[in-house]
Amino acid sequence: MDITELLNDVAHWFINNLGTFVFIVVTSLLTFLASWYTARYSWKAQKADERREKVYAPLYDELRNLKTNLSAYGFFDIIEYSQIRSAHLLYLVPENLETQIHELYDQRLRLLSSIKTELYPKYVEAILNKLNQSFSTPFAFNNEGAKNFANDLALCIFEGKIVPRLKNRIEAVFPTLKKEFPMEEVTLGEFFANMLEHASKDEDQKKLASLEREAVRLIESIQNAIKVDLKNQY
Repeated sequence: MDITELLNDVAHWFINNLGTFVFIVVTSLLTFLASWYTARYSWKAQKADERREKVYAPLYDELRNLKTNLSAYGFFDIIEYSQIRSAHLLYLVPENLETQIHELYDQRLRLLSSIKTELYPKYVEAILNKLNQSFSTPFAFNNEGAKNFANDLALCIFEGKIVPRLKNRIEAVFPTLKKEFPMEEVTLGEFFANMLEHASKDEDQKKLASLEREAVRLIESIQNAIKVDLKNQY
């Protein structure tokens, strides 16, 4: 058999078996694609479950509490975020959402805490100065009752109201202070309103109020993004 006949035989065999050959190739390809898709879907589903259970669930509750307590004095409770970050789980969330989370926790909340830490002693001093306005010596600054009153009332200024946990203590000491320190205000409400007005003119307080509004918007944006991502998982 010469080369021509061999080539002809090979050509005939290929033509006669083309269907079988194509079927094998296509079947193999479909099997591979199905396996790849199943593995990828399983991985994505596993990642979605992990994201929901280890990041979204604890973080969403913490965001809700942050929004409620944003106007209170003191450091923010960021236990869940700290644990999520230390476990390096933020890679599970979409990149744009991760950016927003970092901005809220690592920038906004830190700045808010810093400003509040600076404002608190200023509020205490302003209250003591108000009590001491009729004296030429710093009498109020050396009075234990006045100092305790100022410390408590300064905390209330951040929330714009006399908070329940301090209300009884503040109300109990005010009548005594009225006897010791001459003041124009007749009631505790009038005294507190005067201090709120004083604080509202402070540039740091204005900055604080602006940052709090920005933080609320960012929290709501993160919450909405979480809701959307959860809906897209199902």
